[in-house]
Amino acid sequence: MEKQSVIFIVVALLAGFMLGLLVALSIDSSPLVNKDIEVKKSFINELREKGFLPPTPESIANVYGKVKEIKDNQLVVILENRFDDPLGEFLPETMTININEETEIFKLEEKSFDVFEQEQKDFEKKMRECGDEIPGELMPPEPFEKIDIKIYEIKQGDAIYAFSENDFKGKSEFTADTIQVEEIIEMEEGQEIPVE
Repeated sequence: MEKQSVIFIVVALLAGFMLGLLVALSIDSSPLVNKDIEVKKSFINELREKGFLPPTPESIANVYGKVKEIKDNQLVVILENRFDDPLGEFLPETMTININEETEIFKLEEKSFDVFEQEQKDFEKKMRECGDEIPGELMPPEPFEKIDIKIYEIKQGDAIYAFSENDFKGKSEFTADTIQVEEIIEMEEGQEIPVE
């Protein structure tokens, strides 16, 4: 057990060092020449080959970020969780998301305890009635319900997950098929929690 802990700590320290070096390389504020970019790309590819970074994505069809601006049928979003794209090769820091009449915009609201408990009882009853032959479409109840909203209900600072059926790798704009919105509440000292 102790040997595994030591190995885990060594791997974690090595990963931390590599990530620190990667961050130091990408924060460089001086203008980058082609040689510098190639060195950084080579270093990142090496990290990918060794498993410290996820492999290069073949396609990108979803993003997560905070709403910076709301325009007519458009959201400007600052992307987050960019660990797998440290040089901004696949996505920009700011993405424009187009919304059309087919875009589904929703938020998740927690069901009341009584409603969820009743749904759970109904599900268990159906399971008993089915016996050994449980149909594939019989699914347990979800603790949240989907509430459709309009673009004007989205506020600056809300977190969103946007999905598209089309690949938008390397682009700075795409049309979303679905957008899930999470309201963010500011806590003391800059802490934030999403409200579902």
